Amino acid sequence: ATTGGLLPNIPTTYYNLLRIPDTTFTCLYKEVQFTSILYAPFKDTIYSWTGPNNFVSDLPNPIISNVTKNDEGYYYLTVFNGDSSVSYQRKTFLKINESPTPIILKRPDKKLCVGSELILSSDKDYPSYKWSTGDTTPVTRVYKSGTYILSVIDTLGCEGATSIDVLFYGDSELPITGDTVKCKGEAVTLTSAEEFPE
Repeated sequence: ATTGGLLPNIPTTYYNLLRIPDTTFTCLYKEVQFTSILYAPFKDTIYSWTGPNNFVSDLPNPIISNVTKNDEGYYYLTVFNGDSSVSYQRKTFLKINESPTPIILKRPDKKLCVGSELILSSDKDYPSYKWSTGDTTPVTRVYKSGTYILSVIDTLGCEGATSIDVLFYGDSELPITGDTVKCKGEAVTLTSAEEFPE
């Protein structure tokens, strides 16, 4: 049988007439939408959500944008009929997951000259990778100086990013110090502020 023209095999107990997930997941600073299913809606249904940070809403599936840890906690939904003589209440716990913080490893971990190959890799395994080089694998190879960015998505769907500055010798000027004024015939000692690879 179909109740209210919505779904077949509707549960007949009051407890099952209103359902929301026990736990709702989202990522830090992202958007979250709460979901509810009312199997036998009233003629004049009234929704009332309450939660942390003085959250209130009269929508059946409200949205919170840019969530923070202060938004984590229990959210309660009460559904009334038009004259408030009948109501159902359920709750869901909003769990906010931290964004991943990948670390970029470099190999070899030493100073290189232009023309050498430097391998950059993620310190952990993630379902999704995106390098500023265009690579979508855990590893990317670079051959010139610059800032390289790694963006990842973890198993919970949360996004994180980090960057690393790379310098190849021969790509830029190196500071050299020493005496700037000498008489003809005198020796001059010049010193680099950086050590060159052999």
